[in-house]
Amino acid sequence: MGCLERCQFGALSIPEDVCVVDSDRCIGCGNEHPIESLLYTCPQCGHVLLLIDRAFDDLKSIPGEMWHKIFDYRRMLNIPALKGIYRYHEFLGSVIPLDSIVYLGEGHTPLVEANSTLSQRVGIKFYYKNDGQNPSASFKDRGMASALSYIHFLIQQGLVSDVLAICASTGDTSAAAALYAAYLQPHIKSAVLLPHKKVTPQQLSQGCLSHLLTYRLLQQLLYCLWLTAR
Repeated sequence: MGCLERCQFGALSIPEDVCVVDSDRCIGCGNEHPIESLLYTCPQCGHVLLLIDRAFDDLKSIPGEMWHKIFDYRRMLNIPALKGIYRYHEFLGSVIPLDSIVYLGEGHTPLVEANSTLSQRVGIKFYYKNDGQNPSASFKDRGMASALSYIHFLIQQGLVSDVLAICASTGDTSAAAALYAAYLQPHIKSAVLLPHKKVTPQQLSQGCLSHLLTYRLLQQLLYCLWLTAR
């Protein structure tokens, strides 16, 4: 089987005797924790965690030109999991099997050429992505697809159940979280902490359309973020 065929389903070209283990490593104390634990910060020292992919260096055995061919080849496949951000599966979340990936069309937003006025002002010809055409009308859909795909994987493995996806947001994050959590109902419910008078009715409606539970707090966004982490 050729490299294209072996990689089209996200399989890594790694020797069989290499143990592929992913973990969270604390950037403060260096302790490592299994990613299944879903820790937000290090329980020992409170610092943030860095995701470690122990198989990442093995990807270098595949030349860059071959990766380009693999990614171009996947664009022709009728596999939903490989149509969005996980077309680059090995570089984004290789621990997640393709049958766990949640794909709602995120990332397939138009690449629009800037008009002549903007190009002249910047000094170069450039393009921008119209991410308002993502599924939840939010640019946060790419990251939320990755986060909820991993939660979906843990649910399928029986490692978690009755999940409450909670976030602090002023609009975009809540819209994306609500949509992707709604897709995985009844296994996941979503809630958001909103800073008082900092969210427009239009932004709030995006999440409410996906049955989002909202809690308005008389504090600023930073307090909502702190409370979410607790």
